[in-house]
Amino acid sequence: MNKKILIIAGIVTILIILGGLFIVLSKNTESGSGGFWGGLPFGSSENSSIPPPQTSPGTVDQVVLTELDPKIRDENGLKKISDVPVSGSTFLQSSTSTEHNVRFIERATGHIYDANLETGNITRVSNTTIPKIEFALWREGGNSFLAQTIDSGILKTKIYEIVEPTGTTTSETFARIDEFSLQDNIFSPTISSQNQIFYLARGISGIEGFVANSRGENPRKVWEFPTSEWLSQTATQNMIALTSKASNSLDGLLYFVNTTNGATSLIISNIPGLTTKVSPSGEIILYSGSEGSSSENYFYNRVEKTGYKAPFDTLPEKCVWTENETELYCFQPKTLFSNLPDSWYQGVVSFNDRLWQTNVSTGETRLVSELQTLSGQYVDAINPAISSDGKYILFTNKKDLTLWAVPTGK
Repeated sequence: MNKKILIIAGIVTILIILGGLFIVLSKNTESGSGGFWGGLPFGSSENSSIPPPQTSPGTVDQVVLTELDPKIRDENGLKKISDVPVSGSTFLQSSTSTEHNVRFIERATGHIYDANLETGNITRVSNTTIPKIEFALWREGGNSFLAQTIDSGILKTKIYEIVEPTGTTTSETFARIDEFSLQDNIFSPTISSQNQIFYLARGISGIEGFVANSRGENPRKVWEFPTSEWLSQTATQNMIALTSKASNSLDGLLYFVNTTNGATSLIISNIPGLTTKVSPSGEIILYSGSEGSSSENYFYNRVEKTGYKAPFDTLPEKCVWTENETELYCFQPKTLFSNLPDSWYQGVVSFNDRLWQTNVSTGETRLVSELQTLSGQYVDAINPAISSDGKYILFTNKKDLTLWAVPTGK
């Protein structure tokens, strides 16, 4: 009995020591600055000199919130593309055409359709059934997409390539769909600007990040971390941004991971409820943090190491950058509820959005679209995308997963 007691006591002592070491490491910072601006000892750190965020460029008086002109509102042209739920969508804009075409996947069947925003015509592209797609991510150009489905409790991921028909018979009027399987139960996949695929998978030591070719082949590990809850997005040509899954009560982290050599940089840390939207060059980051029961937005320039308050508050995943990074379009809820972002992620609350545009350099902000007035219903926008000429924004209504497009007035 005494021997058993000694063994148990020894195990408990070891656990206490390991727990204390973990706490010390978790609270260690690169610069000694606490609160929103600390760091963690994993990888190199870029945020050791992040200053407290200031107001928008110039003074607050220079931030112009322009109400939408009624005439512009009536002629705004909000378009509902699909009456049924969709799984993913993308723009198909030719450099030689002024028309705007959208390609999307019908959620229930996996059938692919093209919609012309100018004419309203919708054409079925494929007749291949891919039932109940949970998530779809299009490659630029719209000729390939990644889709995830659940089969007997297993998360399946495949790459689908669209082979346009060449024949004239009825059986050859639809595109052929070729498929390539990735490993099971991967999550948070991202298609990089180089058409590589980055994804996460659980490993022995926690979570591991892999880069594979355009068909998901020849994966190589470029990142690992003890905790498993992360969301990925493309940061630059060779960089993936990884943000810890947000919770109002937990401090968040943003890392940049070099997909070529695996080098890791800590960009932002110790922000409660951190969510992010990285600009196309990776230079500017829109992020939100929980302040008590509310959520507030900030810009951070990682090159100049400057930050300032955004002119409106929303969740960054409701925003989309223009290619030149001078402007940002955001769907902003008319009412922000408490306990964000948790309550929205869990489906406890739903938003009623308006679309705003802000000039990142000047801070000038204008109301682009009153979505409820134009649609006759509440709109909770997700998955926004902008056309290459900046004239349309594509989004899905989270309430019913229908697909919409709204002109920007450009």
